[in-house]
Amino acid sequence: SGNSRTLSFDVPGTYFLNVRARNDDGDSPVQRIELTAVDSTQLTGPPGPHSSQLLCDSTLGQIWTVNPDNRSMTVLDADTMEKLKEIRRPKGPRSVALIGDSQVWVTSPDNDRIYPYDRTTLRAKRSIRAAYGSAPDQVLGSPDGLWAYVTFYNSGQVARYPMHGEASEGEFIDVAPTVSAMALTPDGSRLLVARRISPENWGEVYEVDTASWTLTRTYRLHKHLANDALDEGRGKPNYLTAIVINGIGDRAYVVGKKDNTDRGLLNGLDLDLDDDNTVRTIGMTLDLENGVELRDQRIDFDNTSSLSALTMSDDGRFLYVAEQGKNSVLALEIGEDRRFTGLTYTYAVGLAPQGVCYDGSRRKLFAKNFTERSVTALDLNSNLASPSKHTVPTVKREKLKAQVLTGLQLFYNAFDGLNDSEPVGNMSAEGYISCASCHLDGAEDGNTWDFSGRGEGLRNNISLNGRRGTRFGNVHWSGNFDEIQDFEHDIRNAFSGRGLMTADEFAQANTPIGAPKKGLSEPLDALAAYVESLGRQSLPRSPWRKTSGGFTPEARKGKRLFRSQGCTSCHRGRGLTDKDVHNVGTLRESSGQRLGEELPGIKTPPLRGLFATPPYLHDGSARSLEAVFNTVGGSNWQLDSDATTWSTNGEIVIQNGYSYLRGAGGMRLEGNNANGGAFNDYSGGVSGPGKVRVRYGSSPGGGELDVYVDEVLQGSIQLQALPLVDGVDVNFTESESVDVFLPLS
Repeated sequence: SGNSRTLSFDVPGTYFLNVRARNDDGDSPVQRIELTAVDSTQLTGPPGPHSSQLLCDSTLGQIWTVNPDNRSMTVLDADTMEKLKEIRRPKGPRSVALIGDSQVWVTSPDNDRIYPYDRTTLRAKRSIRAAYGSAPDQVLGSPDGLWAYVTFYNSGQVARYPMHGEASEGEFIDVAPTVSAMALTPDGSRLLVARRISPENWGEVYEVDTASWTLTRTYRLHKHLANDALDEGRGKPNYLTAIVINGIGDRAYVVGKKDNTDRGLLNGLDLDLDDDNTVRTIGMTLDLENGVELRDQRIDFDNTSSLSALTMSDDGRFLYVAEQGKNSVLALEIGEDRRFTGLTYTYAVGLAPQGVCYDGSRRKLFAKNFTERSVTALDLNSNLASPSKHTVPTVKREKLKAQVLTGLQLFYNAFDGLNDSEPVGNMSAEGYISCASCHLDGAEDGNTWDFSGRGEGLRNNISLNGRRGTRFGNVHWSGNFDEIQDFEHDIRNAFSGRGLMTADEFAQANTPIGAPKKGLSEPLDALAAYVESLGRQSLPRSPWRKTSGGFTPEARKGKRLFRSQGCTSCHRGRGLTDKDVHNVGTLRESSGQRLGEELPGIKTPPLRGLFATPPYLHDGSARSLEAVFNTVGGSNWQLDSDATTWSTNGEIVIQNGYSYLRGAGGMRLEGNNANGGAFNDYSGGVSGPGKVRVRYGSSPGGGELDVYVDEVLQGSIQLQALPLVDGVDVNFTESESVDVFLPLS
């Protein structure tokens, strides 16, 4: 008799109800409604504020989205999806956030500015100028409306700006390079900051106490150790693109990718990189009460690519994850103990979603589709499994040429590329790998990969920005491709994709250096057009320059030194490269080959944007620019069970199974005064001055390693702290070089 009905259930779950409403005019048709019963004790309420490329302003019913490479920002009506305004002032806008009751802030790393906008008039206030090259990246507002928080990608800083007084005066904390995504606890007391490009062995998330404005904790996200399989795999967490804290404030959820950089033929067991076990995705949970990552709650998203954004439902029941590489949003249910219970729903949206936000008052989920220039609204009021969908364009005038835009869309697509009806993707077999998996925004991921299986060797990932494709001649460290279209070989082989060429087209040009592929395939030419569009304008500004953008006194001195030491003999011209191949003494056995044949040398790399691309050299063996001048090649001496050793308290370790020791063994030294030796003919019959580098791991507290030759002390190596992970040796690095003298013996 009433117009409402209350139901309760003994068991949480999804139920389907047949509903019929009667009135004086007779019966209405029966409607089937999906209803979900949840354990109310597990609901957490709305999450804390978190940074995004998309803003849901539920009070005013507006959606704000940034269009980075169209240099604009669009405001939509959340109910009708009508475009209210496209704002063209920000240059390369990156992130948008509601600050207090009256302002919306937008970051613009391309010109180092932050733009406050009036929330109601949609007009910009006076912009905040940041330091040259600092690259303000993500922005976030405190729950009480008193503070704005900003990460600075290039300078590695986090700043807070007061909303009272002069907002242009920020307080800065030095954190780490490439700091990006942020999340606040609901009470605003703790700020979490994710480092997008991870260091060599683990990912990092930083915690800041907002009251004292100090860095209080670093969460290390260690390598994932599951055995490589079709639905799981090892890898280092990297590209930490998004983070959100639940409504209780006791759990933070982080997403990124897993890079299997320890896999490859150099590590033995004939385990080459393949499409299932090169790059995978990962979700991680941080226990904020105890300050640790809950490693047993990690989740591998099978057959997915490039998780790019996060948000939560207002009851804390669902975590929504944007999957950039396969054009979808994943809905994951949060179960008992606030842990992932797995994938519940998958929502198809537009191309390359890079932002998501949830409007609780409307029960709508919005996705910002980067390469499609659109926003998709998903209405979750009726059917959670298959919500109604509405997608609208956000850009009136596209700045990219049609071919370049198509190439951009292919660059970020991990599966379809040409035809989504095929069971095997064009770009990769199951949708794990796209170009953007390792070259997000055209940059690099800080990794050194073992490409021995491709007829190469250890190869440090290269940024594509500023190179205009083949502007500097053949590409890669060995110059093994003479056109961007040659990446068809990686797509077909390493990625196991069907490719962007037909079989007949590929048969006409089936070698990397030979008959040209250009002009044979429109999709492949479009991909090349996008890569070739990444010219000097795509390079990041250097934070090491003066505020005006000019050279500092130290830089001018360095320029004179650069010339006087003969660096310009190879690093010359506008790109600071002669485009040629040289052997400058950095080649080692692990440098491998060139297309399966002898490696004659390494291409002179261009130096524009160098500050942003550590590690350095072709194999990533120089961790810093200073180390470049003290790093040499030579022979790799591997330990094995037949090595002659002497030791007082050490032992030879020959690792069985998968070997982080690169298929050989190591000398385990225990205690502060441990010593050990490994080789008889260490010099190969050569005497004189030389250098020694040591690959080492399992040094939880760091320390110092003395190097002797024939019981004569040559020097010492400072050891970085490299802890065991779950009791396993997984964290390894190489020391700086130590000068030694090798007697003929």
